[in-house]
Amino acid sequence: MNWKILLVSVIAVISVIVLGSLQIIGFPLAAILSASISVIGIAVSLIGDLNKPKISLHIEQPELERKQYGNYQGYKLLTQVTNKGDKIVFNLEASAKFKEQIAVSKVKIQTTNNRKSYSSSNQPFEENKYSWIDNNSKPIGNVVSQLRKEDTMKLMFPPEYKSGYAWAMALDSDFRPISRSGSANDMLLNLESKKTYNVELTLKGEDNDKVTVTKKKEFKVEIP
Repeated sequence: MNWKILLVSVIAVISVIVLGSLQIIGFPLAAILSASISVIGIAVSLIGDLNKPKISLHIEQPELERKQYGNYQGYKLLTQVTNKGDKIVFNLEASAKFKEQIAVSKVKIQTTNNRKSYSSSNQPFEENKYSWIDNNSKPIGNVVSQLRKEDTMKLMFPPEYKSGYAWAMALDSDFRPISRSGSANDMLLNLESKKTYNVELTLKGEDNDKVTVTKKKEFKVEIP
């Protein structure tokens, strides 16, 4: 019971006691009036709450993006998040939980004299490792500072490709690099072909009053 309902109820009870003690109204009538006032108070409070602007987060059906590095291949899980409500959501975070046990391949891409080589190691899937990606395909980390009404943001599990160091190994006569060396790494989901996976996506943010808002939705994802 919120404070508005409580306030109206208290006022109704006090009014009935006063009127009854003064014998202005009979107690049966007092009970009817008390109940009526309480119902009206509850209705007014509920209508007011329904008319308040709210945060409404929508998660689209996730899709899988297949990626391959040499002999190593895996998937990225991609979805789109939209704020369908009237209020801005702040500090938006996400997580993903698979019902099935899955692993992640950490693929290291090594470039030497413009030739690429690859190596991979497996590790457990981490629910809170992901990337938000804006409409310009730019990764912005794992927290969206604010998402306004009808704003959209892509969500990727595991995180986006990360480039590492690079340096020029040789220069031509115009001092332009003709060969480079460096490294990068990417994280890929290890998923089996012809299998359906169940994943629960969770979003968590805050409204302007620092009230936490949570959205959960389960999806089935089929591997071709």
